[in-house]
Amino acid sequence: MSEQEASFRRFVAEQRAGSLRTALLLTGDRGSAEELVQAALTRVWRRWRRARTEPLGALRRELVRGVTGWRARLLRGDQVIEELSDPFAPPSSRPAPALPRALRELPPRTRAATVLRWYAECSEEETARALGCPVGTARAEAARGREILLAVLPGGGGR
Repeated sequence: MSEQEASFRRFVAEQRAGSLRTALLLTGDRGSAEELVQAALTRVWRRWRRARTEPLGALRRELVRGVTGWRARLLRGDQVIEELSDPFAPPSSRPAPALPRALRELPPRTRAATVLRWYAECSEEETARALGCPVGTARAEAARGREILLAVLPGGGGR
């Protein structure tokens, strides 16, 4: 096994659980989330020589790009499972039951910014790089998403 392959395998082992949780919130469905992560990791591997300088950022960018394709499949009629549950995730990492439904109501870019910034705890700069936009735009999208979620989620301040 080459050093390049070994470093990629280590990266996958370290990031698989976190990227799957992020993808679950982006897609709202475990099967779609697993497909999204697999496709994103495949695209990162193809560019691993370049991506390994900032592998987590490359993975996040691919997750965001991939979710756009997922949303397009949804519009064509693929069905999304309403329940989002990962029985193997620690209780603290499981989203509130209403969160997946509320996230699905956000526009794709706002959803991605919100998940990256507030759930995956990315910095504003990391979120902007993943979205491929200026920091101010990423900040505004994440703030808009957070505001909407706080308004619609139970115990979030309500409308």
